[in-house]
Amino acid sequence: MEFHWQPEDESSKFHNIELFEETRTNAERGNKVAQYNLADMYALAIGTPRDEQAALAWLQKAAEAGHAQAQGRLCLAYRDGAGVGKDLQTAIRWCQAAADQGWAEAQTDLALFYYDGNGVAQNYATAIAWYEKAANAGYAHAQARLAQAYAAGIHLKQDAILAVQWYQKAAEQNHRYAQHNLAIAYFDGKGVPEDKAQAQVWMRKAARQGLATSQYVMGNFLINGSLADQAEAILWYQRAANQGNSAAEAKLAQAYENGQGRLIDTSLAFDYFKRAASKSHLKSVRRMVQIYENGELGQVKNEAEAAIWQARLAELSKDDNK
Repeated sequence: MEFHWQPEDESSKFHNIELFEETRTNAERGNKVAQYNLADMYALAIGTPRDEQAALAWLQKAAEAGHAQAQGRLCLAYRDGAGVGKDLQTAIRWCQAAADQGWAEAQTDLALFYYDGNGVAQNYATAIAWYEKAANAGYAHAQARLAQAYAAGIHLKQDAILAVQWYQKAAEQNHRYAQHNLAIAYFDGKGVPEDKAQAQVWMRKAARQGLATSQYVMGNFLINGSLADQAEAILWYQRAANQGNSAAEAKLAQAYENGQGRLIDTSLAFDYFKRAASKSHLKSVRRMVQIYENGELGQVKNEAEAAIWQARLAELSKDDNK
């Protein structure tokens, strides 16, 4: 059984020290669960000073003793070079060991190695097989990846209905990307009957989890509704813009310029157009040209600035036509 601990304060400090000593004793006796727990205690400074090297050493012992979660974590350490030298072959070996024991997270990580051809010969069939194992075990990230594959017909037969089924399973586990994609499926009626209300339900869930794209789309769902809807749309655009989403910045600029949600602020409109344009948002770059050519949104006419933005517009249009 893995340990339960509480943050250290005066009342719990002694308990955590006792827990550490007991765990270390059991780990030294060869108990792989204790070895895994001891690694965490060293990593998180529970009942002992933080010691990342000791944490890694005990994680290695637990992995060598066959602890699947330790093997999975060791895989990631070698993959990312976290506390050890980056070594993809060793990473894959540990990932394979954990995956063979049915550890769904490791199965998903192993699938990604094969899918990307990272440290191993690229093999889409093997990748999909491991995604399926992890998805059938209930792991949300694997379910979402498998749904993506079915939705796009990537290396398996395209099946919108199966895509929705897997998105649904992952979405119900609060996987925000699955929630976003499930919302889009309901909105477009792909693999499921069109249902705009359900689209909003799932998009709002993803947006509340901080996914900027979902916040932006949620704003789009609401911006042409009632004043209350428009006000909520502005809030979603703001949250997405705060994460640097250029499309949301452009929508905010338009709202401040046109008075949507009872907002009119030409200074803020200009600022948001400029922010979006600086990220190469095409329509915002075009709007910056107009602003300086015509002296709009509180700006004086400025041919030099207009020319700079016009040149940028030409570059973007050229790239867009490639």
